[in-house]
Amino acid sequence: MKTPHAAERRPDALQGGRIPACSLRRRPLVSIVMPACNAAAFVGEAVSSMLHQTLADFEFLIVDDASTDDTIDVIRGFDDARIRLYCNATRQGVAGSLNSLLDKAQGDFIARMDADDISLPHRLEAQVAFMRENEDIWASGGPHTVFADGNKPVFVRDTPGTHDEIKAALVCFNPMAHPFMIYRGDIWRKHAIRYSTDFSFAEDYELWVRLTHKYPEGRMANLPDNIGKYRRHTSSVSAQQA
Repeated sequence: MKTPHAAERRPDALQGGRIPACSLRRRPLVSIVMPACNAAAFVGEAVSSMLHQTLADFEFLIVDDASTDDTIDVIRGFDDARIRLYCNATRQGVAGSLNSLLDKAQGDFIARMDADDISLPHRLEAQVAFMRENEDIWASGGPHTVFADGNKPVFVRDTPGTHDEIKAALVCFNPMAHPFMIYRGDIWRKHAIRYSTDFSFAEDYELWVRLTHKYPEGRMANLPDNIGKYRRHTSSVSAQQA
């Protein structure tokens, strides 16, 4: 594979190649935002799963959060002009890294992705169609397969579907799968919605709670069908929480 992402490593350095012609005419349909930190073992599979989506109209914004392994080199190995790679000079964490990408996202929709997970090929297409059909929904996710190292499925995590079910579930657990969320871009920009950096390992849960209380007009939902594969491994954020 070619390596077009060879710009000098520096804070917020744009590592991407040329801008696709379509983006010169209009903003992309979807902005994918993905932080990566010491994810060299898995990030290639994560990136590949997004580049092979059935919906191709997107920009892929990735920030390396001061990795000390070969994460950047793996990402640079992809020859795709939709990728825009940025580098944090110092560790900013998931929330800080995501906020920097949200500031740059131009898409009608903003899709989350994690550097160690896998999105099924139809994920973006299904979520964009759902969001277009349900204009009252500000954010949506969906069920996913949890799998262990070696690609061994552990279980399928079902999720409550409606906003009222999600709001009730928030009292007991996190009912939204952060790596597989999609947001309505114009709403996120209008209200300057960002992650709180005061809730390490729980920035997503805090955001869902804040959305349900601060913005009663904003609704959340989960799609009925599986849209991704969540990797369980010893260095994952969820494992560090345990």
